[in-house]
Amino acid sequence: MVVYPAVNIVQSPMGGMFNKGDNLVLSVKATGGKGKLHYVWKRNNTSLSAPDMPYLLLSPAGPEDNGSYSVEVYDEIGTAPFGRVETGSIEIFVQNTLSVHGPCPVWVYEGTVAVPLVVLPSGGTPGYHYQWFKDENNNGELDTGEALTNSVKYNGVDTNTLTINNILLNDTGIYRCAVTDNDGTGTTIISPSGYLHVQEKLTIILHPESTVRNPGQSVLFRVETSGGIQPLVYKWYGNSQGLLKTALQPSGKELALSNLTETNEDLYFVQIQDAGYRTVISNNAQLIIVDNPLTITTYPVGIHAYTDEFPTYTLSVGTEGGYGTIQFLWLRNGEPAPGINNQPDYVFSPLAPELSGIYTCQVWDEVPDNTLVTDDAEILFAEHMTYTKNLEPVIFAPYNESLTLSVSLNGGMGNLSYQWWYDQGNGATEIGANTTVLELGYPTKEQDGEYYIISQDERESLQSNVCRVYAGENLAITHHPSNVMLYTDEAEHFELNVETTDGFGTRQYTWYKDEEIVLEENPSPLYVSPTLEESLSGDYYVRVRDAKDTLLSNIAHVLIGQRITITLQPQGGSITEGDTWTFSVAITGGLGDIHYQWKYQPNNSTEIYNIGDDAPQFIINDAALEDTGTYWVEISDDKSTIQSNHCLLTVSKAISAYNIGYLGLLILLISVISSVLITRRSGYKQSY
Repeated sequence: MVVYPAVNIVQSPMGGMFNKGDNLVLSVKATGGKGKLHYVWKRNNTSLSAPDMPYLLLSPAGPEDNGSYSVEVYDEIGTAPFGRVETGSIEIFVQNTLSVHGPCPVWVYEGTVAVPLVVLPSGGTPGYHYQWFKDENNNGELDTGEALTNSVKYNGVDTNTLTINNILLNDTGIYRCAVTDNDGTGTTIISPSGYLHVQEKLTIILHPESTVRNPGQSVLFRVETSGGIQPLVYKWYGNSQGLLKTALQPSGKELALSNLTETNEDLYFVQIQDAGYRTVISNNAQLIIVDNPLTITTYPVGIHAYTDEFPTYTLSVGTEGGYGTIQFLWLRNGEPAPGINNQPDYVFSPLAPELSGIYTCQVWDEVPDNTLVTDDAEILFAEHMTYTKNLEPVIFAPYNESLTLSVSLNGGMGNLSYQWWYDQGNGATEIGANTTVLELGYPTKEQDGEYYIISQDERESLQSNVCRVYAGENLAITHHPSNVMLYTDEAEHFELNVETTDGFGTRQYTWYKDEEIVLEENPSPLYVSPTLEESLSGDYYVRVRDAKDTLLSNIAHVLIGQRITITLQPQGGSITEGDTWTFSVAITGGLGDIHYQWKYQPNNSTEIYNIGDDAPQFIINDAALEDTGTYWVEISDDKSTIQSNHCLLTVSKAISAYNIGYLGLLILLISVISSVLITRRSGYKQSY
């Protein structure tokens, strides 16, 4: 037999007072018994069917948890009094947390005698203390200086009811109450805001206004109020209709009537009542329906014209009907037109391009929202086209510089178009794009020609200057004509030639002789003489002309002549010492300057000496024996040299008087010898 110790509760659960939301746990501690102990938790003697645990979880606590709690503990045997015991009852009281309801918002008129604000606390620990304050900054806290005190103005500041006396506009604001439970020692909470709206008495500050409308238009009557206690109730009336039908009766301060007819003509007013049951009535507003509304009968007509076509032009608008004064406003491109723009006629005088634009006229009468607008009238005044930058008559375009042709112009009606033309001599052809600029790039000879542009507006065309374009390079003579020296028997003619750079355009050549034209202007750089005669000798040059420049070549000296011919040969002879001898030569022909070089070769010598002056005569004065020898002359012109015949000069020693007897014999002997020598000399000249 086994004896187990009795089940014994050593610590019972604790009762008490708790707040709603607290963490509430009841626990028990027991010993003894056989095996595992079991726990049955009870409230008001009824099992809670809670888990078989030594604790009971009641979190979060709420008022439903109020009651008497106990727990029964038993072991595996479960027989009382040793195997089953129960704790005594404990009381659990769960109270609500402190809360405050109120105060409610209040609307009152200025001058009200007194207004009460009330708060109702609940929960917490009874014994509530109160402190009312005006929450000036609406932060929900009792700040320094905000607490109210009992006075003539305020009563019950420490109760749940605050009474505010002799209400003024500045009493408007947010009022709150700080409530503390447990006789002022517990929790303090701030009440919700209680808004006190202090209103002036209801008055109408804007009455509905009388107006005029056309049939089919709408109208909006409006009233504005000041003061009063919200909400306001509006009731609109027609003087002849009474309270308007529900379908027409708006719910606010505006009355909107649409698609008006003559039946809507009436006097309208509104009755307004606020929540304080104060009622005010507006003034009457008369609605007039026009029987002949304003219409436009004549519309303005636009025009495109040159400024010199007309002295003036008038846009006109015609109207019919309307109510009251008819007014006009002319607009250009949406802005008020310049000048007098408030008449049915708008006059342009004089016509000027800056007045161009889209014109409309606004027409209105005294009916609100009744502005009529004419159709657009396009006005386009233009000057005739003129070129402010025209093409140059001539352009010399270097090969290595890009060429651009362009024009600028003023005037023109409407959109302008442009067409470039090019004429190389075979008729003009169209080139380029629709622009005032023609890009030709680096020009070539193939682009030589005439260029012009035709500008076209809506009605006229205008041609620019014709620009003659020459592509090339500056004219320069690279090779001048050379001098010519010819004998008449050398050729049939002579030629002169000049070479130049390309120049600009066609090169023309004019040949001159001694400042007289010998060959008229022509495109050939070559001059060919007609014959080869002495009369063609002279100073020649050529004038080269292109489209830009004129150059003169260097002078070419042309010399045409007969060859040198000796007409008188120099003669030899015999003389005595001390005598004088003259050698002479005569010629015809020759080119240029003639020069003479006399020659002398002594007897029995191979040496040849140049002697004498450059002249056709050579004179020997006071002859000496050593002057004996052979004489001749070389004659040269600017091209060739010829020699005269050779002749022998013999110089003898003078004979004494006593030898005179022998003179005859000596003379005879000399004659014979001279004859022989002359024969031999003649043979020598031919071989020379």
